[in-house]
Amino acid sequence: MTGPRFTPDPAEPAPDVVVDAEVRTGAGSLAALVITVTNRAPEPRIIAVTLLGLDASWLPNPSRSRPVMPGESIAAELTLAPAHGTVAARYPFAIAVEALDPVSGAAATSTTLADVVLVVDEPSPITIELAPAAATAVFRRKVTLTVHNGGPAAADVSLEARSPSSTRVELGAADLVIGAGQTVPVRGKIRVAHPRLFGQRARHTYTVTANSAGAPKHVEGSVTVRAVLGPAGTKAIVLLSVVAVWVALAIIFIPKLSDRVKSGQNVAGGKTATSTAPASGSAGKSGAQAGSAGSKSGAGQSGGAKSGAPNSGAGSAAAAATKVQLNGTVTGDAPSGVTVAISPTSLVNEAAQGATGVGVSTASFDAGPIGKVPESALLLTPPRAVSPDSSTATGADGAWSFPSVKVPGYYLLTFTKPGYQVQRYIVDSSAAVATQPIKVQLAPGEGSLQGTVT
Repeated sequence: MTGPRFTPDPAEPAPDVVVDAEVRTGAGSLAALVITVTNRAPEPRIIAVTLLGLDASWLPNPSRSRPVMPGESIAAELTLAPAHGTVAARYPFAIAVEALDPVSGAAATSTTLADVVLVVDEPSPITIELAPAAATAVFRRKVTLTVHNGGPAAADVSLEARSPSSTRVELGAADLVIGAGQTVPVRGKIRVAHPRLFGQRARHTYTVTANSAGAPKHVEGSVTVRAVLGPAGTKAIVLLSVVAVWVALAIIFIPKLSDRVKSGQNVAGGKTATSTAPASGSAGKSGAQAGSAGSKSGAGQSGGAKSGAPNSGAGSAAAAATKVQLNGTVTGDAPSGVTVAISPTSLVNEAAQGATGVGVSTASFDAGPIGKVPESALLLTPPRAVSPDSSTATGADGAWSFPSVKVPGYYLLTFTKPGYQVQRYIVDSSAAVATQPIKVQLAPGEGSLQGTVT
C-alpha cells in the first residue's frame, strides 16, 4: 500500500543559506564550519544538509533537521577533518541544502548550493596548553595558557577565546610576539556570568585559539559551575527553616495555652466561691441576728449589738470556702503516666495508715486514736463533690489536679505506676496547706526475683 505521490511546487522558494566563504585549518586538525538555514516556505519543512567535493573521510555524514517552521532559522555546525599529511592548499567544496516535506520526505523545492573553500595551511610552529583544562568555580577561576614557539623565527600570535553566554573568558594578553624556541605563560580568568545560590552543578566548555603564520591552534577547556550552597547546603537550610518555624510556634502558642488553662481553672474556682458567698453571708446574718436577740434579752440593746458583730464575721469566714482545688507535680525519672486517685477517708481508715499527712498530723492516724475520737476525724457523710473512684493521670511534666474538692473533709491521694512504689497522702481539705502544690517523688519499686536451678 502506497500513499499519494508528493509533487514539488515550483513556485515555492528554496531555503536561504548563510555560511563563511572560507574556513582555515591545518593537516590533521579539525575545522568547524557553521551554517545558518532559513525556511522560506509557507509550510514546515525538514532541512537536509550534504557536503560535496572533498574526500569522503574529511566530511561529516549528511544530516537532517527537525521540522522547521515557516520563516524560522536554524544553525548547524559541521566538522571538517583533513587527514595528516594533507598538502597545504585551497580545497573548494559545496554545501547542498534541500527542503523536504515532513510527511512524504520528498524534496519540496530546488536544492540550494553554497560554495566554500577549505584552506589547509602549513603546520603551525605554535603550540598551546591550558591549565587546568577542567576547572570548578562558583564566581571565578584563574587559568594559565602556555604558548610555545617551536619555529626557527619569531612569530606574531593572536589569542582569541570563545565561550557560551553563561561564562566569560578573559586573557591577560591578546597579541604576543614570541621568539624562536620561547615559551610565554598568559594568565586568564573564567568568570561565571550568573552565580547561583541553590541548584545543581552545570558544565560549560570554551575554546582558546592561537592564530599565527600557519594553521590555527585550538585548545578546549571546561568549567563546572556549582551553586554557593549546593544540594547539601540546600537540604540543611530547609531543615533549619522547618525547625525554626516549629520553635517559633512553640514559643508563641505554648505560653498562651498554659495561660488559658490556668485562667479557666481560676474562673471555675471564682464562680464556685461567688455562688457560695450569699449563703455564707445569710448564714452569718442569721447568726448575728440570733446573737443580737440573745444579747438584748440578757444585757440590753447596745450589748447585744456588740456581741452580734463578732459572731457574724466568724460565721462568714467559716463558710467562705466550701470547695478547693488539690494539685501538684510528680517528679522522678518518669513523671508522666502516673495514675492519681482520690477518695474520701477518715483518720481511722485502714487505707490511710502509713500515708503522708498534708495539713494533718501523722500521729493522729499512725499510732491510732487515744481516748475519744473527735467528730471531724470520722467520715460520717461522704462528700459528694468527689466520687470515690475519681482518678487522673499525670502529663508529660508530671502535673495533676482535682478541682472542686469539698471542704471540710479528709481525702486519700494514691499515686501508682507500674515499676514504682505506691505513694499515699492524706489531705485535710480545710487546712491552708491543702491548696498549695503537693510534690511527689516516685521511688523505684522494691521487688524480688526467684526461681529454681535444675
